[in-house]
Amino acid sequence: MTVSSVISNLFNTSTPIPAPAAPAAPAQTPTNPGNLPDNSGVGATTPPTPGAPTDPAAAPAKPDSPLDQYKSLWDPVPTSENAAPVAQKLDPAKLQEIVAKADFTKAITPEMKAAISAGGEEAQAALMSALNEVTRQAVVQSTLAANKMTEQAVKDAIDSQTKSLPDLIRSQATTNSLYAANPIFSNPAVKPVIEAVKAQLAAKNPTATSDELTAMSQQFVEALGESISPKAAETVDPKADAMDWAKYLAGN
Repeated sequence: MTVSSVISNLFNTSTPIPAPAAPAAPAQTPTNPGNLPDNSGVGATTPPTPGAPTDPAAAPAKPDSPLDQYKSLWDPVPTSENAAPVAQKLDPAKLQEIVAKADFTKAITPEMKAAISAGGEEAQAALMSALNEVTRQAVVQSTLAANKMTEQAVKDAIDSQTKSLPDLIRSQATTNSLYAANPIFSNPAVKPVIEAVKAQLAAKNPTATSDELTAMSQQFVEALGESISPKAAETVDPKADAMDWAKYLAGN
């Protein structure tokens, strides 16, 4: 029998098609076997009335937002122990306490004290010499202290730059990669947002490379866009996979 004859028999209305046999009726069981109490209503579920409010707990859970994974993105980042040192401001009270311990009268020699005690013109000359020597020592000590403070400040600045240099390089490399991936990120209206996201992701992931930070930033922007404008659910045409019998018969 050919394929054409089989299809012809399928669509031939003159040939009676036997009706399917009726299913056998299920055996009837006693509604209350053994005269036991009727507890059929216990635990039975009543179908919900159309239009009636449903139990919120039974409702299907809504899908998580794509932004759920970024809930802690803007939380403060703990200060690292390896953070660059910050120059300390000079406390006037602390400075006054240190200066109060200094004794510049040690610059006055015993000879000066004896001359001053003797009186006369020699005492005046000795007093002027003592004042001059005390002032000299004050200037010397002040200069040494200022030089020490400057030296420490320069050292702290160099340490700060040295420690922050890898992060600066990584930040610049990430910025270049982001702008290359999507030129709109360099738009003045968008750039501050991207820079803030990039900086926070870098702080949260101190060991991530520039390529990883670029991917993280792009994923955040995509999640944000998907949350603001969700994609419409794709509808499937039920006729897409249906058999076109007319074309099949025409080909045979």
